[in-house]
Amino acid sequence: MMATSHVPIHEPVILADGGPWAIHDMACAVCRTEKAVIDVGTGIFHPCWNCQEDGWHLIGPARGLRRVFEFIASGGYSELRRPK
Repeated sequence: MMATSHVPIHEPVILADGGPWAIHDMACAVCRTEKAVIDVGTGIFHPCWNCQEDGWHLIGPARGLRRVFEFIASGGYSELRRPK
């Protein structure tokens, strides 16, 4: 188990045979009582089925915020500096 700033990070154990299912030990990020649902194709953990029925789901960053991150990550921030 790795730790960041003295906070333990759970590294899930995933057993998969390459098919459409997998067994894992990752708790749901919403309720922490049920197992999360794993998308085997992407490896992304979603909230458990009960939380999904209650309306919880994953979302991506807002379009504008995503563009800002892409701009910064591409080195575009250097374009914001005033020329000397």
